[in-house]
Amino acid sequence: MLQINNITVVRNDTVLLQNINLLLPHGGKAVITGPSGSGKSSLLAVINGTLSPLAGQVFCNGIEVKPENLSKLRQFLAMIEQEPVLAAEKVDEALLLPFNFRLNSQLPKPDRKELENVLTEFDLPVHILNQLCSELSGGEKQRIAVARIKLLHRQVILADEATSALDDRYCEEVLNYLLTPELTVLAVSHDPRLIERFPVILKVKDHTLQQCGDRI
Repeated sequence: MLQINNITVVRNDTVLLQNINLLLPHGGKAVITGPSGSGKSSLLAVINGTLSPLAGQVFCNGIEVKPENLSKLRQFLAMIEQEPVLAAEKVDEALLLPFNFRLNSQLPKPDRKELENVLTEFDLPVHILNQLCSELSGGEKQRIAVARIKLLHRQVILADEATSALDDRYCEEVLNYLLTPELTVLAVSHDPRLIERFPVILKVKDHTLQQCGDRI
């Protein structure tokens, strides 16, 4: 489902990652750990198509990640940002926003009941639908961003510190979603609650990804 071939990532003339290779099958789960500034988030940006690598290729569901293919990739690939931008005034508008995009025109638009149900799954009150996004806490924004992706039924999830603003109760709900068997997930995290639940742990060291732990 996700294949990384000899990727080299450079920012500001500094090599962050070099000759990175990774293969995640359908339903695979891996988390990348390592020091801040070591290139973890930059690698997710390369996979998401928002940063071009110096060298190498990325394939998602058999499609190469490059500018001309991004509209195809967005139909099954989604990214959870550490500080998500909801890009709407109210919560209900934020949840429905992606369904106004042409690439999602074939998807049925969720009705009010579906919006309420997905909020309940992430322990958010239904009355929050009428709340201003500017009034939300960081943890609420993270859960709404995850709920929005779930409504879109994306198959491949890139998660950048997706549980960083959540207490244990809400973290468990997001983890349960990320660990859904049919999802392919590549996460970046310092959160031990996430790391201990993922079957594959990769650590950035000396500009490479090294497998860690007995679960590999």
